[in-house]
Amino acid sequence: SQQFTSAQRSGVTTLTSSSNVVTLDASLNNSYVLELDENVTTFTVTNIAVGTTFDIEISQDGSGEYAISGWDAAITWPDGTAPTISVSANNVDVISCKSFDGTTLRCCYAQDFS
Repeated sequence: SQQFTSAQRSGVTTLTSSSNVVTLDASLNNSYVLELDENVTTFTVTNIAVGTTFDIEISQDGSGEYAISGWDAAITWPDGTAPTISVSANNVDVISCKSFDGTTLRCCYAQDFS
């Protein structure tokens, strides 16, 4: 078994949207940031494995008012309802996800950090 002798930290991977699509490759990191500068109609997660865990900090640019819809079908939310991303300029939401089976992501969120 592995034994860690100090805190384990990873870098942060920046996500971008292109033509209203964001793709998060879960094999790259455990921490991601996404600054919205357009509406996202497709949010896809690839390379989900048993034990995959990650956090996404989602912020609005200085204009705000951008939304995310079309979440990946692998993502499940509390009460089955995806969050409505905070839309005020410069607001921040955080989404945390974990896969216990390598297929489904159990995600929860905290909103409106400002």
